Parts: sequence; structure tokens; C-alpha cells
Amino acid sequence: GPEPPPALVKAIYDETEGNPFFVEEVYRHLQEEGRLLDAEGRWLPDLRSWARIVTDRLRPGGFLYLLEFHPHYSQLDDNGNVAYQYFHSTVPDEDLNTVTYADRAEHEPLPDYWWNHTLGDVINALIEAGLNLHWFREFPFSTYRLSEAMEEQQPGRWVFPGVRGQIPYEYSIRAERPE
Repeated sequence: GPEPPPALVKAIYDETEGNPFFVEEVYRHLQEEGRLLDAEGRWLPDLRSWARIVTDRLRPGGFLYLLEFHPHYSQLDDNGNVAYQYFHSTVPDEDLNTVTYADRAEHEPLPDYWWNHTLGDVINALIEAGLNLHWFREFPFSTYRLSEAMEEQQPGRWVFPGVRGQIPYEYSIRAERPE
């Protein structure tokens, strides 16, 4: 099959503390359950499964606080131009990256794959999984500098100069599992 997305590799590695036996077991288990690839061998963007897992891990009365990049912002390339689709597709977006977003460490160009999930996709997946939405907020800045083209408008608040304050860069949700 296709090479796993770097984010999946890192998540499995982190979860298994790099133990090769457990990495292989987790990967095989996810693959056998049909949670990685569709019938054509493409990676699955299973948001509803994610929401069910979150709900299952919360105790009654526990809550999820999600801070995520806004799907509108996720349409932009490194120069702030619209380059990717907003609405969900069965085919992931792809780009070559020479840095990881987590620590900005440089590496050789590697393909990066992702699916853009609309706000409705995320919110409805959480509600369908049984969580009660307490609030939803949008922010006209990013708390992380994802591109060299971004400027810091205030300490810890990054924007693209051409769309400063005109688009949401991040959003947050607080959702609770009922008692």
C-alpha cells in the first residue's frame, strides 16, 4: 500500500514509545479494522471514529478542549494564497515540506498529506458521538508561525500580511460528555 502519512507514523511511534513490535501491531490492527485505507488503497480521514474515541476516553462530566487550525486557514499555501479546497474530499491534499510543524526541524523534502474537515464536519462528529457543545470560538490569528511569510502582529499572534484580520486562523471548541 501507500506510504503512511508522517503524522500517522509519528502518532503510532509516540503511542508505542518506538517499540518496533508494538508499532507493527498497532499498524496491523488499524489496517485489519479498515481504519487506515479505503477499498482503493487511499488513506481514510475518519473524523467520526476520532470523535467516538474521544467520547469513549472521557469520564462522564469530562470535557474536550480542542484548539485547531481553522479549515479556511488550511486552504492557504505558505504565501497566504488559496491553494487547497475547503470542503472534504476523498483524496487528501498533498504538499512537499522541508520542516515539521511541531518543532520546525528541517529535513529533506517529504510529502505531507491531510484532509481539510469543515467546521460542520468537526462539530457534527462531536455531537453525533454524544458530546454536548458548550462553545465554539474563532480567532483572527495563529498562535503558531507556520510559514516564513507570516508576521507577528502581537506576541504569539501570527498572520499573513495580505489577509491580516480578514480570516479565521484557529478555532476552539469545548464539548462535554454528559453525566
